[in-house]
Amino acid sequence: MGVLLTILKVIGTILLVVLAVVILLLLLVLLVPVRYSWRGRIDDPLAREELDAPALVDELRGSVEISWLLHLIRASAAWPSGELLSVRILGFRLPVEKFLSGKGKEPEGAEEAEQEEKQPDEKQSLREKLEALPAKAEKIRRKVEYWLNILDRPSTREALRGTLQRIGAALVHFIPKDWHLKGVLGLGDPAASAGVLQVCGFLYPVTDGRLRLDTDFMNYRFDIDTAGNGHIRLIHLVVAAVKILLDRNVRQLIGTLRSKKGAKHVAA
Repeated sequence: MGVLLTILKVIGTILLVVLAVVILLLLLVLLVPVRYSWRGRIDDPLAREELDAPALVDELRGSVEISWLLHLIRASAAWPSGELLSVRILGFRLPVEKFLSGKGKEPEGAEEAEQEEKQPDEKQSLREKLEALPAKAEKIRRKVEYWLNILDRPSTREALRGTLQRIGAALVHFIPKDWHLKGVLGLGDPAASAGVLQVCGFLYPVTDGRLRLDTDFMNYRFDIDTAGNGHIRLIHLVVAAVKILLDRNVRQLIGTLRSKKGAKHVAA
């Protein structure tokens, strides 16, 4: 009996340890933020009468970095750079290039076999196509009528409104808190360049002065610098998803879409 109790205690201890580890990992994933940052620069101080896209590409410099858990997991990309994409876990670099280069390769003869499969055995005549048009039109009409009937319901409108509000509230937490976009932007046309100033003025209450662009009214000029950083916590998405699923109107809409009658009506 004593041996059995000892075994049960050991099993219980192991289960508690496993449960504690799972809870800890879950809290880390939900609460520890994923941090991101970027920096970019187009160094083109000279005004040009014509747009020189290759020159702009040569003057472009930029980098993006995403990290989690004190940089234990980190992904970065830079341009121009010999190492365009780098992913590291616990300091060890993953062979991303091999994965990307191997993706998309097909065995020999795959293209020929795919082309043979796509070739139809018989071509449908023009008369048969015209005869089938009324049936297709009726099918489309019933589908449109079905979806319009669903969207016209007050519960559906409330479900969509509540879902968009909760998603928007969650995305607010992901907006970078520290960023800027400044410099001189000329689009070679006075009207288009004036539009740049109008957009900056319209967005000023939202950007709080972080968007500062002057303009060259007559020439092309791209002398721009940007940088920023922020973080994302998955807990905000989880909370939003739970609130959405608990919404009575959303559950009613899901039930309607999953009903056999509705699915049969759409497929008909």
